Amino acid sequence: MELTEFIEKFISFINTLKLKSEFEFYLFGSFLKNEHYNDVDILIIYSDFNELKKVKDSINKEFQYKLPHLTCLTKNEELELNFIDKTNSRKIKLHTTKYKNNCYFVLK
Repeated sequence: MELTEFIEKFISFINTLKLKSEFEFYLFGSFLKNEHYNDVDILIIYSDFNELKKVKDSINKEFQYKLPHLTCLTKNEELELNFIDKTNSRKIKLHTTKYKNNCYFVLK
């Protein structure tokens, strides 16, 4: 599966979860760099630990064939570790409007 195809499927799937708290999703690692990868590295920035479990379980179940490797941090933990910059992570932006969700992948 190519990067663009995975991102489209991931965005569609996340939209079905109807999340109540704030989440941010990033991709990093070998999946972004080349077509030879062992797993898909996903960073989840979360604000609600209880809802995080649901999100993690759902992602692992839906994308088990891609061997998702989930790293989960709060915003404060990410700021302290500077994880996004250190890993050159790319954000999957999920924008909610009054009428629909608009999602896209940001390449820096």
